[in-house]
Amino acid sequence: MSNQGTAVDAATLTADQAVGLTVGQYMQLAGKTRSALASFIGISQPTMSRKISGKISWSVSELVDVSNFLNLDIQDLMPLQTGYNTWVPAPFNPAFLSRGIGKTPSPLDRNEDGVWRARQDSNLQPSDP
Repeated sequence: MSNQGTAVDAATLTADQAVGLTVGQYMQLAGKTRSALASFIGISQPTMSRKISGKISWSVSELVDVSNFLNLDIQDLMPLQTGYNTWVPAPFNPAFLSRGIGKTPSPLDRNEDGVWRARQDSNLQPSDP
């Protein structure tokens, strides 16, 4: 029995599908709805659903709007190319959302590889997370 259409094969993602997965993850974690994002961007909710599923392409201006809506850097949404026309979603880091959804910003720092990592704080107290 085939599972066609029930799972996403990361080896065959288009750039739009990879972006949609990333947007969907951040929206779910932030507790935001597709309807709210669609309204913010100025498109219909069904169109937003098709964008998140990768059936409709994202424009650059829409990605800027998404990053503003989620208070992310646009780079946080950009997929990584793994081969000719194959993509993987951007590295997902829930701490990015702490930049603007009412939480205290996480102490993040980019390492020499450009990857975001939690900064080591030598002055943590027992009450600190």
